[in-house]
Amino acid sequence: MHLVYSNSTCNIAASDSANPEESLFHTKDLDLIPPGLIESSLFSTEPRPCYVFDVSYWDRQIVNGPLHNRGWVFQERFLAPRVLYFGKNQLLWECRIQHRCEVFPNGIPTHWSDKAMDALLEISPTDDAAKSGRLPMNTFNLWRNLVEKYSRCDLTYPSDKLLAIAGVAKLFQGVTNDKYVAGIWSSHVLTMMDWRVYDPRPRQSSEYRAPSWSWASVDGPVRMHGPSFGDESLVVLLNAEVTTKLPDEMSTVLDGFIMLKGRLIEAVIQHVNPPFATFLTEFSHFSVQIHPDTSDIELAENGSIKYVPFKLSFRYDENREREPYVVCLILEEADRAPDDQIQYRRIGGFNFYGQDKIDSFCLKAEMQTFKVL
Repeated sequence: MHLVYSNSTCNIAASDSANPEESLFHTKDLDLIPPGLIESSLFSTEPRPCYVFDVSYWDRQIVNGPLHNRGWVFQERFLAPRVLYFGKNQLLWECRIQHRCEVFPNGIPTHWSDKAMDALLEISPTDDAAKSGRLPMNTFNLWRNLVEKYSRCDLTYPSDKLLAIAGVAKLFQGVTNDKYVAGIWSSHVLTMMDWRVYDPRPRQSSEYRAPSWSWASVDGPVRMHGPSFGDESLVVLLNAEVTTKLPDEMSTVLDGFIMLKGRLIEAVIQHVNPPFATFLTEFSHFSVQIHPDTSDIELAENGSIKYVPFKLSFRYDENREREPYVVCLILEEADRAPDDQIQYRRIGGFNFYGQDKIDSFCLKAEMQTFKVL
């Protein structure tokens, strides 16, 4: 897939066609696409003409159309060096250097093309990153951005979740030599495990497709939180393994696990009032806003969960004061291993705010080793 599209000359996209039988061409409504023109002195001493337009102009013309909501189309668009889009009311052009459209022949102001691959293509085979098999941070950020956008797309078969982005992963691996484990790069496993679902959806299928710690295990949009200044990991990665159907790391995932060393804390669910829940631990009780990975997850009162303080980070409050918080992952027990070892599955997450709570509810427990499927 990645060789076919990345070596094409130009791809034509029927961006506003609902199905393969529908025409490329549509009756234009030119009143819907021009920007507004006003007189303003906001940026000058004298009134001057200024354009007014939606900052999501490009997305409204292309991405929000029926074609680009399809999961398999995502990598076709990204990998193709040039794409000519037949939109509802105009033609648009995009390549790895620039973008154009009929209304903005010099490019849409403030828009940054999704096909800009400088962070990837600038890596030389002789670079330290390529030699070490590690994604540089700007390349990791590109992958993170692509995953977030891809996660908003729809798939007819949920089992295609990793397969439909495998071509993009092939491109990244060919440049960086990094190991690929179910949608996550080996050099950034802990960083890429810090994803969150803010609009949980039910599972579309019970068929296995990825470990619970991978973003590919859920349906619907995910947000991947990258590293911030001052972040501190509260877990240690001991091992990460994925078994695939074929020797190719991008082929169908059969199973996988990670071994972590961290604080695995048991909590009893005292009260649930979504999106909030109150938990009781051996240290005390606390209430937090929870973010389940899917809407199928039920937290029953008097039930129990395990949570793992995963990362210490910081934010700024309304007074611009630096405030610490801890990202926690919620785990549930999974089937026991043949050696009777307890195994866990990720089901969601929450954040702790305030140094006193962090000390009491996150850092008192002893470190231990555990396995997450």
